[in-house]
Amino acid sequence: MFTSIARLFHNWKRYGDAMQELSQLSDRELVDIGISRSEIPRLAREHAQMMAEPAPAPTREPARRSIPLPLTSSPGLLPHDAPGTTACLAQ
Repeated sequence: MFTSIARLFHNWKRYGDAMQELSQLSDRELVDIGISRSEIPRLAREHAQMMAEPAPAPTREPARRSIPLPLTSSPGLLPHDAPGTTACLAQ
């Protein structure tokens, strides 16, 4: 319960900070970054929600890269392997 109250407080604080920062910009500055003054509350709310979400956990899947095979036939190729295809190898 305490955790949810603390999370709610932090979201409210982030929302207030974003509202204050965006509200201090002039109309010209808002136009320059593509925001209208009426969008400030929505953007501040989205910012507070985005910052509250935990970062996605990193995946443990190895990176893959494609290596082109030689265009000439090689003695190591099996009959169903076509020259010029690519193989996907895990690093």
